[in-house]
Amino acid sequence: MLNQIPLLLPNWTDRSESDFGVALIELYAYVADILSYYQDRIANEAYLPSATQRRSVVELLRLIDYRIDPGLAASVWIHFDCSADVTVGGTALPYRLKTAGVPGEPDRNFEVTQEFSLKQLNSGIDLAISAVGLTALAAETQSIDLRRSDHALAEGMALYFEEKRQQPDGAFKIRRSPMLEMIKIEPAGVDVDRITWLPPFRSRSIRRRRP
Repeated sequence: MLNQIPLLLPNWTDRSESDFGVALIELYAYVADILSYYQDRIANEAYLPSATQRRSVVELLRLIDYRIDPGLAASVWIHFDCSADVTVGGTALPYRLKTAGVPGEPDRNFEVTQEFSLKQLNSGIDLAISAVGLTALAAETQSIDLRRSDHALAEGMALYFEEKRQQPDGAFKIRRSPMLEMIKIEPAGVDVDRITWLPPFRSRSIRRRRP
C-alpha cells in the first residue's frame, strides 16, 4: 500500500509514523493480518489431521454419520463411616470431601453432585455377627442371608466385601472384592433378609467379614 502512494497520490510525501494516513494504513495492515490468521485457522479445522478443536472433529465425523462418545468425568467409590443417619441434598450440594492421598502426594478432593443418604448400619456389617448360616464366601457366591435388624441395605446400592487379617509382624493384610450391585432383597425367615448381588463373587474364598 505504501508503494502505491507515489503513483496514486504524488503530493503525499510524509512517511512518518505520526502521519494520519500512514497510521491508517498500518491499522488496515494489522486487521488484514488478523483476518489472514483466522482464515488459516478455519481452513485447518476443515481437515482431521490439522483440526485442533473438538467441535471441528465432531462436525467432520457427522458427515459420515459417526458420533463421538461425549465421555464422562472421572468417578470413584468412596466409603463413608457415619455415626448417624443423614441425607445430603439441596443447598448442601455439591458436597465436597477431602481424603488423604497416596503417601507423599497431596490430599484428594472429591465432589458429590447428587443427593445421597448415609445409613449408620451400612457403615460396616460384620458378617461374623450378622450373617446367618455363612462360614465363607466362596467363588460364584451371589447371595447371603443377613439379620434384618443389622442392615439398612436397599436394592440398587453398591457393596463390597473386605477381609482383614493380622500378619505375624502385627500389620494387617486387607483384601477387598470388586464393587457389586444389589439387585434383590427379599425375606428369608424371621428377621432375616436374603441379599442378592451381581456380578457373582469371583474372588478366592473370603471368611466371614463385613461388607
